[in-house]
Amino acid sequence: MKSILKKEKIVRPIKRTAEAIRPAAPYLYGAIAIGMLLFILLDLSIRDREPDWSTWILLETVIAMTAGGMAYLSVRTRKNKPSLDAISRLLRANNLKPIDEDKDENTILVQTPDAQTTYAFLFDDPQFFLRYPFYCSGDLQKARAAAAEVMDQRFMVKICVEQTDDPQNNLFVNIAIETTLQRMDLLQEILPFYLRIVNSAAQLFLEKFETPDEPAACRRTGIYDPEYRWFPMLVETISNGKIALEALADEDWLRTNIQQICGEAFVQEWNAFRIKSINTYGNYKLFVYEFPEPREIPEARYGAVWIETLSRQAEYYTLEYSLDNRWVLGSMTREQHANYGSIDTPDLKRFILWILESNKEPECCLKRRSEGVEPVN
Repeated sequence: MKSILKKEKIVRPIKRTAEAIRPAAPYLYGAIAIGMLLFILLDLSIRDREPDWSTWILLETVIAMTAGGMAYLSVRTRKNKPSLDAISRLLRANNLKPIDEDKDENTILVQTPDAQTTYAFLFDDPQFFLRYPFYCSGDLQKARAAAAEVMDQRFMVKICVEQTDDPQNNLFVNIAIETTLQRMDLLQEILPFYLRIVNSAAQLFLEKFETPDEPAACRRTGIYDPEYRWFPMLVETISNGKIALEALADEDWLRTNIQQICGEAFVQEWNAFRIKSINTYGNYKLFVYEFPEPREIPEARYGAVWIETLSRQAEYYTLEYSLDNRWVLGSMTREQHANYGSIDTPDLKRFILWILESNKEPECCLKRRSEGVEPVN
C-alpha cells in the first residue's frame, strides 16, 4: 500500500504538470532554442575565437530541431483544439449525420442513421453540451416527477420538462449533459459514453413516466438515506463541534444510529456495516467505511470521511454503483453532490488513493433540491 501511494504521489504531479504545459510547449521550445544559441555565442565570445565548422553544424542542428519541434507541436495543438468544424467531423465519423449547422448559435443538430433520434451539440468554448430533445404527451407534474427520479439514478444528466401548445405532444423533454471541453481527443473518448448515458436516461424517463405508480420501489431509502443524508449531516455536525470527533471511530455507535433510521426492512443489511480503516496523515485522519452490498443505482459500496483534526474541516466521499457496472467517485454535502468520474471496479485501494489526491476536479456538480425530495446523485 505504501509503495503504491508513494508511486502515485510521484507520477501524478508529473502527469498534471505535463498536461498544464502542453499548450505552452511551442513557446518552451523557442525559449530553449534561444537559450542554447545565447550560451554557444557567449562561450565563443569568452574564449575569444572564431567558430569552427563543428560549431556551425551544432548551431544549425539546434535551430532545425527547434523549428521542427515548434512546427509539429503547433500543428498538433491546432488539430486537437476543439471547434465546431472538428466536432462536426467527429460526429460524422460516429455515423451521426448533421442535419443543420447554425454557426451563429454554435449548435449542430444530428440524426442517427435510422433517422429515429435527433441530438443537439452546442459548443461555446470551453463549454460543451450534448442534448437529447423529444416530445411526448401526458401530465406535466408526473413528467417532472419522473425526471427528478431519473436524475437521482443517472449521474451527470439534467432533465427539463416544459409544456407546449400542441395538444398531441404537449410536453417537450430535454435531456442534457454539460462538460468543459479542452481537447478533441478527449471528446472522441467520452462521446460514446455520453450518448449511452442520455439514451439510458431517456428510456428510464419514459418507463417511469408511463408507469408513475411503480418507481417508488426502485429507491431503497433505508440504504440511500443513511449513505447520502445521514452521513453528510453527521460530518457537518462534527465539523461544527456538536459531536466529538471520536464518534467517527465508534463502529457500534454508528451502526446503532443508522439502524434506528433505516427502517425495519433494512436493519439486517446494515449489520454488514464496518470500519475498514482509520489512517493518520499529519493533522489529517481518513475514516473508511464499508456499506451494505449495493443492489440498486446509486447505492454506495464505500464511504469515507477526510478530516483535518485541528480545524475539524471535513469532506465526505463515496464510491457509488452506477450505470454499465461502473463505480462513481463522488462527494456529498447537505447542499450538493459532486461526480469526479468513474472506475470499472469497486477497488478500495483506488478509492483511497483518489481521496488522497490533491486538486480533484469534479465532472459534474448538482445542487440538492428542496427538503422532502431526494438529493441528486
